[in-house]
Amino acid sequence: MPERHLIALDLPVWQHSGMPATVAMLVADPTLRLRLLVDGPASSAPIDWVHSSDLADPTPFLAAGQMLLTTGRQFLGEPAGDDPADYEAYVSRLAAAGIRSIGFGTDVVRTGTPEQLALACERHGLALVEVPYRTPFIAVIRRAADAIAHDAHARDEWSLRAQRAVSLAALGSGGVSAALRALAQQLDRAVLLFDSAGGVTTAVPASRGTDSDAVAVEAARMLRRGTRASSAIELDHGAVAVLQTFGRRGELRGVLAVAGPVPLDSAETAVVTAAVALTEMALETSRPLRAGMRALREQLVALLLDGRVDAVRPVLAALGGELPEEPVVLLRLSPGTQAVDDALARLSPALYGGWDDDLVLILPASRADEGERLVAQLRIAAGLSRAVDYAGLRAALDEAGAALARASAGELVRSAGAGTVSEFLAERTAQRLAGERLAPLLAASDGAELLDAAAVWLRHNGLWDPAARELGLHRHSLKGRIERVGRALDLDLAGFEGRVELWALLASRPG
Repeated sequence: MPERHLIALDLPVWQHSGMPATVAMLVADPTLRLRLLVDGPASSAPIDWVHSSDLADPTPFLAAGQMLLTTGRQFLGEPAGDDPADYEAYVSRLAAAGIRSIGFGTDVVRTGTPEQLALACERHGLALVEVPYRTPFIAVIRRAADAIAHDAHARDEWSLRAQRAVSLAALGSGGVSAALRALAQQLDRAVLLFDSAGGVTTAVPASRGTDSDAVAVEAARMLRRGTRASSAIELDHGAVAVLQTFGRRGELRGVLAVAGPVPLDSAETAVVTAAVALTEMALETSRPLRAGMRALREQLVALLLDGRVDAVRPVLAALGGELPEEPVVLLRLSPGTQAVDDALARLSPALYGGWDDDLVLILPASRADEGERLVAQLRIAAGLSRAVDYAGLRAALDEAGAALARASAGELVRSAGAGTVSEFLAERTAQRLAGERLAPLLAASDGAELLDAAAVWLRHNGLWDPAARELGLHRHSLKGRIERVGRALDLDLAGFEGRVELWALLASRPG
């Protein structure tokens, strides 16, 4: 699992920049002459649309967030107020469908608004207004429609202004960080940027405590999938976080997360989409710079391994870094992705770079456990040297390389110390030499079979009978095979030196 980050999401109070249609707004319009009978939170909640219906159950034709106008014709034949269950059932159906409010038209079917309807609205949290006979339902619908259209236009204008502000910030000297600060300010929400390894690179507002790291866990999950995707998760206290990956499929560069007390609306989503595009473009533009820094790091690692510590120190200082304090350990890592580079870049003071098709990480010995956590997080293989000073760095490289040869994905193998002959034989140099020496024999159709027989023979200390029994051969057949091996490799296998060299070649054989 990626390294966990404790993130304080200082979530602001959500503010809507437009003027949405609400029951309170409709009641405040003197031309409609509406009377608010049941107040509450629903009175100030945005209304998506206004419908009129006298059906006993209009819910199949309604959607959540709407207002319903009715004359009460569905209650005809029932003595008003005699059976509260009818009104209770009617309002409960509307509440379950997400209807925000009811407008009751008086003097069409009956005089006044039924008291049991008001009581049911209070119980279920619906706002209730009385619509006088002189106010046609179409007037209420038109007034709400005008407000909804005006609000949508205002939100679109706000979205364009917000996108412009984020774009201008991105074009300035602050780059991505400035753009994300502008995004957080425009949305009045918390903004988090994760790199390809799941680490937080930007947090606005800055973390000031401990809070759920559910956002970091979700970002890590999306990065592991490796595809372009978006996600929304619930946080504490009903807050919502929206996450969006960026980068190419199989080569994701990170995740942008926006958290706030309510979900994003369409205008805010457009601003976030623009910010994701700007962030992605900025990171793509910086590719040549990252390639240059990668080459520079490789040169610095090469200088350290060559013992030229004094040449490396001022270069790191000019880059705002420092040389890890002695004693140090060296990790040799299998090649990785951009996520590996991003994760290594967060370690400081540390120095990493490419070496002989591997990655090399040098960090203080006191922080060797960080390397182990990093390997588990990135699911790569690694070998760890013993603690050395810079003069012993070259030997540490060989030790870590021998340990890496024994490691599997997600595993860090520690060096035994000064190293063993077996570790040396696992090094790539020895493997290449063995490959070259064994190539003529392996070119034969039965070359691999001959070498397997030689390995069994050596394991039995050159004794013919037990080796032949294990191989299922006659001892004379085994002798013939060993003689062929000796001739092909130009080795005298009757003596100790020839057998030792054959053992070394077999121990170093690639694969």
